Amino acid sequence: MHIVEGQSLSQSAALCGYSSAGLLSTTATNLRQSEIKHPLLLKFSRRLVSLHRVQLYLKMSGRITYTKAQLDQYFARVNLPPSQWLYDVSKRDGSFQKSHLELLLRHQLTSVPFENVTLHYSTHRVININAKHLVDKILRQPGRGGYCMENNTLFHTVLLSLGFDVYLVGVESSKMGGLRAWRTV
Repeated sequence: MHIVEGQSLSQSAALCGYSSAGLLSTTATNLRQSEIKHPLLLKFSRRLVSLHRVQLYLKMSGRITYTKAQLDQYFARVNLPPSQWLYDVSKRDGSFQKSHLELLLRHQLTSVPFENVTLHYSTHRVININAKHLVDKILRQPGRGGYCMENNTLFHTVLLSLGFDVYLVGVESSKMGGLRAWRTV
């Protein structure tokens, strides 16, 4: 199920058996009851409500995963030794999952570069974080990497496909204090 254009979040949630009101009520109630005066704190609180909406959307829409063939392309792209090509870690113990996650992360970081060529040298200058598109861009084009959102979405989808319990969150870069806008997902 997905959110249909023209439908409210509540209507889409109701069709799936979820209550968007229940999901958002705690944050919304806290917003109303608090006496937030500082504009940055108010902005941050409103973003929490938006984050809950994104989480509801992800819960309702299902999550994209890669096929075994696409995972094989990923493993080859990040130079993972064939003996480490595993396709389901969900039934393994936590310590194995942690060590395998560390291995995957090490290979991801050393093999898939950050690059922003698309932002500067394409005619459209649009970042596409569709998981299927990232297979074509990063895995099938030697030497290519992606913008931070592209690399993170690729890695997230790989982990999800392998059975890790993962989710994306907004983050912010800060120079020792001060609340600023979220920079990336």
